[in-house]
Amino acid sequence: MIERLHKSAPARVGMIVLLLAHLGCATRSHTRKLVAPQEVLDEARSTDYLKAHLPTGEVYVLSDWAVDPGGRVIAGSGSYLSALRDTLGAGEFTLPFDTVALVEVGRSGRSPRTMPLFFLTVVSVVVAGYCLSHTDECFSFYIE
Repeated sequence: MIERLHKSAPARVGMIVLLLAHLGCATRSHTRKLVAPQEVLDEARSTDYLKAHLPTGEVYVLSDWAVDPGGRVIAGSGSYLSALRDTLGAGEFTLPFDTVALVEVGRSGRSPRTMPLFFLTVVSVVVAGYCLSHTDECFSFYIE
């Protein structure tokens, strides 16, 4: 019984490492779209953040924002960064459309596209681990 438990311990550790790697880094997805300030209202409903790039290279990164097409302004809270991306300020901002050169809107989330690759990796590791511990069963056709 102890021997059996000992043989399965590396497999368990391997499965845990693969699961943590999959959950930690393999499933993040970032999508972004560049639009003119006048077109940002069409994209506003389906995005998590807004970056308003100024002609000088500075950028406003807003996480909570709204667009007023009548007043032709983007208002929200976030950070104001220099062209070198140093933080110049944080708080509430109101940006007229004509001061913004380009607007970047985007969404971050988990991507389901890595699930098949993760599944195949787990199966491969399990089969390889089994064959390493039971070489006579996996490779007996090579022995004459």
